Amino acid sequence: MGRPFSLVLYYDASCPLCQFFVRIVAALDRNRQVRAIATDCSCTGDGCQQMVAVSVNGQEFRGFDAIVCLARQLPVTRPLTPVLSLPLVRQLGRRLYRWVAKRRYKISHIFGRFLEGRWYGAKDESRGERGGAPSLGSPTS
Repeated sequence: MGRPFSLVLYYDASCPLCQFFVRIVAALDRNRQVRAIATDCSCTGDGCQQMVAVSVNGQEFRGFDAIVCLARQLPVTRPLTPVLSLPLVRQLGRRLYRWVAKRRYKISHIFGRFLEGRWYGAKDESRGERGGAPSLGSPTS
């Protein structure tokens, strides 16, 4: 039996921006403290607008607060938590998070190749050409 995770992170499986964020978290999580779980976000409520982090003791964090909680768990981002916890930064962070969350699919479309790990000007193997408009393929987890 493996060591339990310190934090479980629920994210929108159909959102390339969310998938990109989870890939970054996985790369930074050297101690494997975070377990990311893709969820079907076909609902329209506020719960689908925000990433959710659940701690070992069952405490739930949503949106920007989930990011702060996550930063606290990862050694490389832990030094940022005092700044992220300042009242003004937290207030602005929550607003920015809500703004991005509401527009995440549009943002994903605009930055599609970057989020997929492909760059403009790089040869597109699937079409045998260079550059072009971003194409968002099937989501990967």
